[in-house]
Amino acid sequence: MIHTLAKKYKEFYQATKPENPDPCCKTIYHDFFELSDPQNPENPCAKFKNTFHHLIKVIHFEGFVSQFKNGTKAHQGKRCDFILCDHQGQTLIFDELTQTKNEYLFTHKQAGVLVKGKQQRALEQLQESVKRLRAVPDIKNQIDIVSHKVLLFSHRDPDYSEDTIGEGARKFSMTVSNKELIKLKESNVKGFETYIQPYPVPFCLK
Repeated sequence: MIHTLAKKYKEFYQATKPENPDPCCKTIYHDFFELSDPQNPENPCAKFKNTFHHLIKVIHFEGFVSQFKNGTKAHQGKRCDFILCDHQGQTLIFDELTQTKNEYLFTHKQAGVLVKGKQQRALEQLQESVKRLRAVPDIKNQIDIVSHKVLLFSHRDPDYSEDTIGEGARKFSMTVSNKELIKLKESNVKGFETYIQPYPVPFCLK
C-alpha cells in the first residue's frame, strides 16, 4: 500500500508537486509501541499491542497530505493522523489522536450552547480520510481486500500521569454512556469497525 499511496494518490488528484511524495512511513517490529503527534512527541496518545508480532507499517497520513500545495485537491479536506497496516495485509487502521479532558470527548455545553465533542470531530476526520483514499481506484482495491479494517480514535487525558495509571481508563468508562457507544457503531464506514481507546490502554492488533 505504501508505494501505491505515494504514486497513485498524486496521479488521481493531479498534483504536480512534490515530484516524489514521501510516504512518511516507518516500520515497527515491537510487541508494544506508542504514537504521538509529531508536534507534541513527549505525550503519546495511542498505545498498541502487536499481538502476533507482525511487521507494522505506520504512515503519518497528516504529514503525507501536507506535502501537497495548499488549496489543491490533494491537500484540501479533513484527514486523520496515522494509517497502520501489517505486512501480511490483514489489518488496516485509520487512527486519529487527540489530547483532551474526558468531559470534552462527547457533545457538551460551552457557554450554554451544545457543541460537538472531540469524538465526533475525530470520526469525521477518519471517515473523510477513508473516503479520500477510496476515491483512488488502485488504493480502494487495496483497502477493500483487507479483512480487518478499523477506525480508531485514540485520546489522552492531559491530567494523566504514570502515577495515576489506569485512572484515565476508569474516568473514560464513567464518561461513556450506552447512547454514545451506539453512536459509534452506527457511524461505521462500510467494512470498518469503529473504536475509541483511552491512553494508556493498548489497542490489540489482530
